[in-house]
Amino acid sequence: MRGVRAQIACGMAALALAGCMQTGSELAMGPRSDLDAMAYGQPSYSSYPTASADSGGAISALRASFTGSPRNAYAAATPAAYAAAPTTAAHDAPYHLDAGDKLRVVVFGQEGLTNTYAIDAGGAITMPLIGAVAARGKTPAGLAADISARLRNGYIREPSVAVEVESYRPFFILG
Repeated sequence: MRGVRAQIACGMAALALAGCMQTGSELAMGPRSDLDAMAYGQPSYSSYPTASADSGGAISALRASFTGSPRNAYAAATPAAYAAAPTTAAHDAPYHLDAGDKLRVVVFGQEGLTNTYAIDAGGAITMPLIGAVAARGKTPAGLAADISARLRNGYIREPSVAVEVESYRPFFILG
């Protein structure tokens, strides 16, 4: 019942505000900037839809623009850059460690080795038993494999190591 009342109230508010949205002059979008034209190419349509003041406000202008055209008219009028199939972004690249990252290294069954380690300015972490381990430029999985190999050299028979980034290094964008 509450949802119906909220919908009715929203509908009444929209109708009340529809009379307030009268335009005093012609309403139109400006031409595309040069940056848009360089990035996306020139549009294949000649002008943007406009609404004039004598059409009864912005809502009736929108209603008229939608009723006079088929549903997919905008998709047919879009430039080729918009109509192209989406491409996969390179956001799923593995994260490479560097100085400033804080890592949680878990050596299963070895509480003395399980700890949080920070990558120092030299790009390494220092662990008990095995000392400094180079971490710069490696993925967390690659670092876990290196730690496991070094622990296997005379310290633990079958080490199981997991490395996860606890906090990422800070970075700054200038400009």
